Amino acid sequence: MIIFIFGEDTFRGSKKIKELKESFLEKRGGGEDSLSFLNGAEASLREINEKASASSLFSSGNKRMIVLENSFSNPQLKEISDYFQEKGEKEQENVIVFYEPRVKTKKKGAKTQIVFLDSAGWEKALTKKQQDWFQFLKKSQFSQEFASLSNTQVTQWAREEIKVRGGEISNRALELLISLVGNNLWQLNGEINKLISYKRNNTEKIIEVEDVEELVEGLFDQDIFALTDAISNQSKDVAIRLLEKQYSAGVNEHYLLNMIIRQVKILTQIRQALDSGHTSRKINSELGLHPFIVQKGINQVRKFRLDSLKKALNKLVEIDYLLKTGQTEAKTMLDLFVLKI
Repeated sequence: MIIFIFGEDTFRGSKKIKELKESFLEKRGGGEDSLSFLNGAEASLREINEKASASSLFSSGNKRMIVLENSFSNPQLKEISDYFQEKGEKEQENVIVFYEPRVKTKKKGAKTQIVFLDSAGWEKALTKKQQDWFQFLKKSQFSQEFASLSNTQVTQWAREEIKVRGGEISNRALELLISLVGNNLWQLNGEINKLISYKRNNTEKIIEVEDVEELVEGLFDQDIFALTDAISNQSKDVAIRLLEKQYSAGVNEHYLLNMIIRQVKILTQIRQALDSGHTSRKINSELGLHPFIVQKGINQVRKFRLDSLKKALNKLVEIDYLLKTGQTEAKTMLDLFVLKI
């Protein structure tokens, strides 16, 4: 069985992967050793074949679930595609999940395009090999895209999540919350938990505007800007101190990593745009960012080369993958990242 999960909303995509994993373990009755996570961008066809074929099963004979992330970046993509297409979905004895957060659909007039996001977040047309691979995966038994939510959709998502978690929020407070956080569901998830936890200790249970104003960190989190400033100035002691401040404040390491990835991605996009001769106004328009973020980013990227930003972003993506697959500890990897950049 082949399952295809794609789309740039990594929060809902990751949640779906977790649900699939839990459902598989519950139905099959196997242990964690029946699960495998592979870096699809680097895994060889031989390694994938060993995990995906019946001959790779443990002596217990239980079926296995294999998750491959970012296979569209694999240099052996044609061979991988040929292998699975020749084998056919119905012949797959195990559950194979292909997770592609860098692949998304995009409306262009009446047509729908499929695009690939590079490490800097720039959209690129799929190559012929990627198109063939996408069409094969899209026809699988289960295929779902998790696209970024619109303002209306994210407002509805937040309202439902608050209700499910036992909280209540006024319309004005919800409007302010979304205006501050936008459709970053990783941050929004954390802010909702924070607000609900805060109101549980109050006699008035409904989340109001003043609660959001007091507790919610907006998109323009000064500590994140200060952290990237410290990194750009090679002030490693300051950067580590700022990280410790976030830890002491109870900020989740995974959330913090996501915010740093977001900021470095923005800096990479701005650096690339500046190198292409774009003005700040054009960058605002093309990237869809608030002018404050763009101007702040322009000031920061003057001390970075594009290649160094791309390397930093690739390292952060690698850390994110290692965390998702339980291969490392968040705080240690973030500290090492700051010290080595």
